[in-house]
Amino acid sequence: VHGDTRVMDPTAEPREEEYKPAMEFASETIVGDAGAATTEPSEGAATTEIAVVELTPEQRAAAVEAANALKLDGNAAFANEDYSEAMAFYARGLEAAPADEKSIRSILHANRAAAYMAVLRWEDAVRDCDEALKLDDKYVKAFLRRAKSREALDQLQGALDDYTKVVELTPDNSEARAKVRELPPRVAEQNEKLKAEMLGKLKDLGNTILGKFGMSLDNFQFTQDPKTGGYSVNMKQ
Repeated sequence: VHGDTRVMDPTAEPREEEYKPAMEFASETIVGDAGAATTEPSEGAATTEIAVVELTPEQRAAAVEAANALKLDGNAAFANEDYSEAMAFYARGLEAAPADEKSIRSILHANRAAAYMAVLRWEDAVRDCDEALKLDDKYVKAFLRRAKSREALDQLQGALDDYTKVVELTPDNSEARAKVRELPPRVAEQNEKLKAEMLGKLKDLGNTILGKFGMSLDNFQFTQDPKTGGYSVNMKQ
């Protein structure tokens, strides 16, 4: 996870007394005049549009302080392998953080993605990485976490794209460089399988239609043009 600005004791109890006053003050500043809180869901990875509320410098500092404190408690829970608790802390941090504080919000999303990965919730991890990268499109950890999650979901082309971006941003990243070498043959193999499945489905559909006329695709010969890769179709005599 990101943002370890203090030594974390994995056995320490959550330090809510440290951030509670700031959290209460921050929560007052991110509630609209009509009383509707402009926050995100408390635990899920899906996000909603958040209205940007004008804050005084003191209110902004309090909100960011609360978000950072919740992030640190999330990191402590993560280190203690209490991933559900970590997710909850990161979600509360997102509730506290002002909508235009991109740095802390991107870190909270990426850290929550790491917690989702720890419990194999790959799709949720991808969604949180998406949010982190919307806020910071050069966030290497978010690209790496999304790449690993996409690979786990067998989304190999997407994983390759992310690993390639990591190499572009950090050329000495050995893990990403290895994946950029490893994945292209797997992507090609996957694409061939998908193409074969698609052709099989098209053949079944064609036979269903032609069957009404007492025919099947076996009555036709398909010849591939080696230059263009296209096919010509001729009826067998």
